[in-house]
Amino acid sequence: MGVPCSRPIAKRLEKAGRTDILEKHRKNGIRWDYINERRNEYGILFRPSALGPVKKYLDISQAVWIYSMWPGYLEKSPSLRRMKKFFKDSGVRYKFIHTSGHAKATGIKKLVTALNPETIVPIHSFHTGEFIKFFDHVRLVKDREVVEV
Repeated sequence: MGVPCSRPIAKRLEKAGRTDILEKHRKNGIRWDYINERRNEYGILFRPSALGPVKKYLDISQAVWIYSMWPGYLEKSPSLRRMKKFFKDSGVRYKFIHTSGHAKATGIKKLVTALNPETIVPIHSFHTGEFIKFFDHVRLVKDREVVEV
């Protein structure tokens, strides 16, 4: 797997004394032009600090922006407002998909009951298989498996 690292993120890691992270992933480095050539194959965790390189290097005309944080941040954060405007002006489609974040089983059960989603796709967990004990409509996916949303 390639790991793109924007200059602002690299600088933050250097400032925090975490050059070990940069060195560890340097061998997995991936260039923006490589991503651009294969843009239909990639999903990118995107932060406002990456806006410069994205504007400069990527064709995002067919992209979809999946936003999964609290919607209020889009209005409260100047950097997220700029990012939202850039995506809108670039014709990027917007999709809000709620994620639960870090929560205990009781909190996840309450959330699922309140939202009543059609499908639950557990991510960012060492225990995704546990979800099938509590819910009927769980879809377990493997690393690198493509999921249509």
